[in-house]
Amino acid sequence: MRIRSLLLIAGVMMLGVACATAPPPPPPSVDVSGTWEGNWEAFESSAGGGGIRGVFRQDGATVYGNFEIQNQGPSPISRTYVSGVVRGNEMQLLAPTEGLLVVDGNEMSGTIQGIMAARIKLRRQP
Repeated sequence: MRIRSLLLIAGVMMLGVACATAPPPPPPSVDVSGTWEGNWEAFESSAGGGGIRGVFRQDGATVYGNFEIQNQGPSPISRTYVSGVVRGNEMQLLAPTEGLLVVDGNEMSGTIQGIMAARIKLRRQP
């Protein structure tokens, strides 16, 4: 009987640990709403680089907007919708491409993983 009680207590404790939730992410400490312009550079130098312009709206921690990407080639400008979340001073892009951009005042830089991996650096526009 004593063994059953100990097993029951151990099982309840393990279930409690398994159901524990992770701490919530830090709230946004920045607002990325507005227009940002800068440059992108592919990790593979042969893939090139060019200008990039992002226009974002932030609602709480949720971000959505678009990128206008300038490059050389047959289609010099492409546009893509983006969405993500802001945690602390980081904007994590979730769709349609993944990326992580760190905001430092009026500058934002980081990497994106789309058709190709690239570094981007943006500056907030007035």
